Amino acid sequence: MLEDLLKKLEDAAKQLELEVRLYSDSFQLGDGQRIVEQIATYFGVSIDNLRESRRRSVVHAKQVAMYVLYEHERLSYTQIADLVGVKDHTTVMHGVARIADGRKQNREVDYEVRSLLDYLQLTAPI
Repeated sequence: MLEDLLKKLEDAAKQLELEVRLYSDSFQLGDGQRIVEQIATYFGVSIDNLRESRRRSVVHAKQVAMYVLYEHERLSYTQIADLVGVKDHTTVMHGVARIADGRKQNREVDYEVRSLLDYLQLTAPI
């Protein structure tokens, strides 16, 4: 009987933790390198492609990564530039601004970023 209660308590704690992660405005997604890898996976591009390519679809994924790293992880522009493979921090500033503006002006971009954040929360290490 005590074992059953402990099992129920553990299950409830896991469920509560998941709900907090899903609905909290303040959350930690993990280290920057892992986040970049997860974003590359989410957008279906390789990590090398994300860092090196200038194709429009890859640039969008890179800009979303910049936005997430800046807004949710509070990394500096220089740190983000190193993670996503750009040479200059002003490129990161531009990418962050593009996605921030896109979220305000385009529901699809906003939905895409929110879906990505949900994905990152669910795949973040506990």
